[in-house]
Amino acid sequence: MEIYEEIHVVAQNNSNRRIDIIALDRKSKKGFIIDPTIRFENNRDQNFEVQKEKADIYEPCIPYIQTNYQFNYPIEVIGLFIGARGTITKQVQETFKRLKIPEKLCEEIALATVKGSVSILQNHLFKSSTY
Repeated sequence: MEIYEEIHVVAQNNSNRRIDIIALDRKSKKGFIIDPTIRFENNRDQNFEVQKEKADIYEPCIPYIQTNYQFNYPIEVIGLFIGARGTITKQVQETFKRLKIPEKLCEEIALATVKGSVSILQNHLFKSSTY
């Protein structure tokens, strides 16, 4: 599988986008645009909202990827919602299984997310303002 990170692409409306991860599997003829998104949890449907948002943003980029990477197969957009308090949804776990990503990585992502959120909070609470 070919993996590309932080890739600049152009959507059909000529807007510029930066895709976090593109995974192209020429053997299985499947491609993926993967966009992990960390947000504070606010409702039960947030993972579906993130998926729709990411699909709306990145589906117009698929023709550009297919042309520029000579990949004439379907490309699926995957918006991975990860809660700011380390919440990993069933959808994320199922996506990891489907893409054969080790389950241990879910635990590492959850821990890294919590650490990052705490770091941001500490910065907001204790960093002095220089205005």
